[in-house]
Amino acid sequence: MNRYTAAGWARKAGIRGCGKPSRDGHSGRAEYERLRAAGVRRREAAAQVGVHLRTAEDWDKGIRQIGHSRLHADGRRIA
Repeated sequence: MNRYTAAGWARKAGIRGCGKPSRDGHSGRAEYERLRAAGVRRREAAAQVGVHLRTAEDWDKGIRQIGHSRLHADGRRIA
């Protein structure tokens, strides 16, 4: 049996694979979110955590990096 056919059947049946093992993400993200919740400006919080301002902006907007693309919270994917 072709593996792509089997994968299509499994997907239609609602069976999902394990996928790639997840990474823990940036070690300072929790600290960044805590600072932002405490009312610290984005620029200051990003500097304290040690991330670029663009990364901090993405975190605030819910944008995720997938490969070389950016996935917005509303589902748009921009390469």
